Amino acid sequence: MSASSSSISSSSAQIADAITTLAQLAITEQGLEPLVLSHPRNLKHGPPLIWNLPYEVSLSQKYGENPDMNEWKRDYAALDSLEHYFAGDLRAFNQEIMRLLKKLMHLEGFLVQFAMESLNDKGFANEWREYSAEKRKEMVLNGLVRAAFQAPREQSRCDCPELTTSNLEGRGLIDLYRTIIAHDDTGDRCLKTLFLFQHPAIDIEYPDDPSASGLEQAARYLRFVLRTFFIVETLLGILEEFNGFPPNDISLEQEEEREREGLGECLVCCTNDEGLMNRCGGCRLALYCSTICQSREWPDHKRICRLRKPTCFDPAILMPTPRKPLIFVGCPDPEPGFVRSPALWRQIYCLAREESFEADYQLEYRPTETVWIHISNLQDRMSFCIARRRAMASGDPLAVSRMRCSLTHYIQNTDLRNTITASHIRSQLQREYPGVALPDEHVCGEHWPLEQRPSNEESLDEMKYAKWRDDLAERKRAEGGKRLGVDGREEGRLARAVNVRELLPWFQREMGMGDNGEVVGVPWMTFMDFIPQ
Repeated sequence: MSASSSSISSSSAQIADAITTLAQLAITEQGLEPLVLSHPRNLKHGPPLIWNLPYEVSLSQKYGENPDMNEWKRDYAALDSLEHYFAGDLRAFNQEIMRLLKKLMHLEGFLVQFAMESLNDKGFANEWREYSAEKRKEMVLNGLVRAAFQAPREQSRCDCPELTTSNLEGRGLIDLYRTIIAHDDTGDRCLKTLFLFQHPAIDIEYPDDPSASGLEQAARYLRFVLRTFFIVETLLGILEEFNGFPPNDISLEQEEEREREGLGECLVCCTNDEGLMNRCGGCRLALYCSTICQSREWPDHKRICRLRKPTCFDPAILMPTPRKPLIFVGCPDPEPGFVRSPALWRQIYCLAREESFEADYQLEYRPTETVWIHISNLQDRMSFCIARRRAMASGDPLAVSRMRCSLTHYIQNTDLRNTITASHIRSQLQREYPGVALPDEHVCGEHWPLEQRPSNEESLDEMKYAKWRDDLAERKRAEGGKRLGVDGREEGRLARAVNVRELLPWFQREMGMGDNGEVVGVPWMTFMDFIPQ
């Protein structure tokens, strides 16, 4: 061992001891329970600067000017260990890696959408350059700590030479965002393929060895997955800081409990209710909360479920099948040539979530404050939904303008008028439909222009979709909020098949009519007169 590396090792140990003492004092002063700080993971419950120091020392020792990886691995064996995941069984290893890949692919889809909105719509890159060095450092540290709370393995930061604070405070951060956006820039939250961050130092540290055992190859691949997980969570954490999201606020005990629950969560929806969990009858490893989740997962899971005693490791069989974007009941397909913005895809995703079955729109009036819009007047609701459908299908400027009118009218007639302004509505629609020019001042017409008036078919379709969404919301309430696992595309097909006569009871209820026969038996043309004008 060289004199320089010996000096680094000695210095690292002294710094680590000092950090532990400082962290213990800081945590005690904050009134937290005493912690055993033999492991850096405990430090994140204290000041971010103190938590960061041992990782900066590690990254410098591993990837700095005079790296000595062997020395580092000897000094920090606990940080380098994958014992938490290593079961000595390649079948179990495969199952765990597949579970992580599914979560990572979903997280990456969200990051791409979030990053595209922040860079393209909110000017994050320009603002980052304008921030002071102190502001950038604070945001980087807070983003890294957020990642430490959210990533599956905090120690994987030691495998991330990209995540030194000096690199993130400079151009390195924006380059990381642009790298993952370039992988798939659709912004619909559903990547077509998984992305793993690459770095030459990592390839040198963990070289590919074809002669290695299946278990050793799986362990190497897992390192690449876990380090990408930490990078993705860091990038998300910094964007959350930029957008004003509240920080993580959990105790060490809560963190440990979450880790235990994470090992027993549904492979599809990540539910961790022990009372709902059942194991796959084939491999006895995969956990599912319902037959719905198990059925959806089977096309992927069957590739490893049938491997009783695998001897070699093949990451290809673990790759998740790309998902279709989540859409709500009645969401139209985009017309050829129309490209939906990330903000519009986010609106579609929000409306597709089960807690928003009855919502017509989600309006964001602050970075972390949103309100669900449900237009109670049925005629106004149908007029808005038809405009929404046309806008989401083609970006039609007139339809976007009609949405603006409907939302403005709704807000002005509710208590929200003191919270949400016309500029909030305009700003969000401008992000969702960037190709549509929306003037600052806008006069809303009372009706659709004659040539744009909704057809009977459009009106009936929207009534069917609205009734179907209302029925799903009622069903979810009746089942105590239990996840229904609905597919927006399939539910939309079923909704369109509803007989028009089945709409009459729903129409009667929505219009506030009594049960005295005012609607039942009325000629159909009277019902059709309801069509929005």
